[in-house]
Amino acid sequence: MKVFQSAHTFAAFNQYLEQKHQISRQQYSFAQLQQMLITEGFNAVHQVLPVLEPAKGKGFFTLWNYEPIQLQWAKEKGWAETDLKKILFAQIEEFGGDVFYNLSPIQYKPEEIKQLPERMVKIGWFASPEKNNIDFSVYHTRFTNLPSDVDPDAKRGFRSHFFQLSDAPVFHEYTNNENRPIDVLFFGQYLESHFDKRNGYIDELIRLQEKHGFNLVLALMANYKYKYLLPFKLPMALHQKFKVLQFPPRKVAAHASPALFGADMLRHIGEAKIVFNCHVDMAGDYRVNMRIFEALGCGAHMLSDEGIYPDGLQAGAHFSVYKDVAELEEKILYLLQHEQERKQVAGAGSAALRTHYSKEQQWQQFQQIVAQIS
Repeated sequence: MKVFQSAHTFAAFNQYLEQKHQISRQQYSFAQLQQMLITEGFNAVHQVLPVLEPAKGKGFFTLWNYEPIQLQWAKEKGWAETDLKKILFAQIEEFGGDVFYNLSPIQYKPEEIKQLPERMVKIGWFASPEKNNIDFSVYHTRFTNLPSDVDPDAKRGFRSHFFQLSDAPVFHEYTNNENRPIDVLFFGQYLESHFDKRNGYIDELIRLQEKHGFNLVLALMANYKYKYLLPFKLPMALHQKFKVLQFPPRKVAAHASPALFGADMLRHIGEAKIVFNCHVDMAGDYRVNMRIFEALGCGAHMLSDEGIYPDGLQAGAHFSVYKDVAELEEKILYLLQHEQERKQVAGAGSAALRTHYSKEQQWQQFQQIVAQIS
């Protein structure tokens, strides 16, 4: 089975790649850029096994809207095309895959999916239980790792199959790191909507850090909003000088570190004693986010919100949970004071992740679902 897997990128990650690898100044081949994305661990928990070794010809992975990689592919084919979607469909045609696995269905129109070869199995991944006006009926199924959102019988007009995230080889070099100078690490989004619970706990983390003095790193992806106090006709430099931060709160902004991406994110997890996790509001009682797999995969002790976790991952044995702010404070202090217990649980968590959620197991599940729907 040959799988073509497509994802999308965003401006902050592009900037990270440029700063780290000087992509605009170097002459990278398409294969080198493709391997760079795999090495950086971008979408690592989503990448199915064949795309990790593209040279074997069974898997193809690309970021369809990342100009450097897509334009380089076209250039190597002697093609001056700059339309990224046209390049993507040319890649699909040349690769001749059996499955198109789309990690960004919100960025495709139904007619674009319909123009793919009829023989191809079309699968879209979407984490949110909301459809966001996506026509999933043009796919053979939609993958989700939220158990409450599974619908293999298409009662809502389209199929949804349960498909779990996985451990990834790029995590393993950080698993046994003994040098972990960061006491508590959080990395992720701090946004105005859908994140009320998480934002509240991050505010409390700051308060606890100020109270107890532990080393806290908050690597936040936040949309900074300002109120400009001067008339618009004045020079922009004056506007920048006389402005008031509206979001995030000043204290949060003062404690925030730059957002983390790629291998830099994995390295920070590998340097953290505790990785704080808190799910977004729409998750309900289920705990299924990428942070679980990244934190355990890189050997950190995960401290996460109480709830229903993936099978085989057990609170107390493989990670710790909190149910409220008081317990969060208690657990942080306990874990920082009891090094051996903290490390033992973290090690058990990494081992459990590799036992139950390896790339090989994920790929077996992928093939089983494809066999059912094709």
